Amino acid sequence: MGRLPTGFTRRKDGLLQYAFSVDGKRRYVYGSSVKDCRDKADELKEKIAKGLLISRQTIKLSEYFEEWEARREKIVKPTTIYTDKRRFKRIDAAIGHKKLADIDRRDVYKLQRDLSDELSSKGVNDAISLLRTLMESAVNDRILQYNPTTGIKSLPKTEEEKAELNEKHRFLTADEITTFFEYAQSSVYYNFFMFLLLTGVRCGEGGALEWKDIDREKGVIHITKTVTRIDDHTFNIGSPKTMDSKRDILLTDEVAAILEKQKVQQAQLFGIKAVAGSERIFTTSTGKLINQSNTSPTIANICRKAEAAGKPVLRFTPHAFRHTFISHELANNIPLNVIARQVGHSNTITLQKYYSHEDPEKLKEAFRMVSRNMAEIIKIS
Repeated sequence: MGRLPTGFTRRKDGLLQYAFSVDGKRRYVYGSSVKDCRDKADELKEKIAKGLLISRQTIKLSEYFEEWEARREKIVKPTTIYTDKRRFKRIDAAIGHKKLADIDRRDVYKLQRDLSDELSSKGVNDAISLLRTLMESAVNDRILQYNPTTGIKSLPKTEEEKAELNEKHRFLTADEITTFFEYAQSSVYYNFFMFLLLTGVRCGEGGALEWKDIDREKGVIHITKTVTRIDDHTFNIGSPKTMDSKRDILLTDEVAAILEKQKVQQAQLFGIKAVAGSERIFTTSTGKLINQSNTSPTIANICRKAEAAGKPVLRFTPHAFRHTFISHELANNIPLNVIARQVGHSNTITLQKYYSHEDPEKLKEAFRMVSRNMAEIIKIS
């Protein structure tokens, strides 16, 4: 490795630090390369020249959040930016006006107490977690000497939250599956719900699928993208949840039958071009992106219909189809690493992923078996 130019040093975390002076005052920028640092230095010099630089001593929390988000726009997914901005609104209303250097542990405890009057424990914990990340960034930027959120414990989940979580993300019994699909037959999402149950894909992954992702020659479905939210009313197609989420899943006979039914439905709704390669397989009745926000109310309505007929099905979200699929795999003693590969799971603690040593035929047979089991419950013709 060659010597670094004058003013550059390499930090323990691998980043480069570039030190330079402007009007006799020492300045520092950080980057992944010499060019990156010099570009940032030029940008900083321009801000100083225009009087736009906010000093470390006077920068407010809201100002720092905007700066922090701007740095991350090209690094994290739009849905993450959207989520952070929503969470910060509560923080901003309470302490956004305060200087970073003036925020102490008492402010954080008060924020936690005040938010608990309006939000669930999870909502409060998510907000404090975001604040903790912000403050840690400010420490790294040498604006703060310590993180005032350090040591502040998360609020425990309430019994209501635990119950709600269990209802929304739960395993569906065979009777519930049969009843649900009996009353879902008139829904435009009928085939979509079946597809989720028989494949274990995430709702967003299913909603992003295009006809060209169905590889009949190889007998697989390419999962390469997902539906993501970028603001309160806008969804788009983005990269999948994790690198492990990009995968091929087996195109079983049962899944192929569902896709044929969906092809007929889409052609009836939108014409022959709706089943062209670049068109999405599953959409709303108006051709919009399917997402959890428009499928969850449909599931709730179907459950209400079943309940009115004396066949109650407890509420759940689209994630329950995936949860049920994985639960059936576990019940059939399919190895965790095989399950991980099929469903694109990235949790290396609970799922041991030695995919490169896995027998492909073992993976295919496992997928076929679960698909058949699900199809028998639904009684697909």
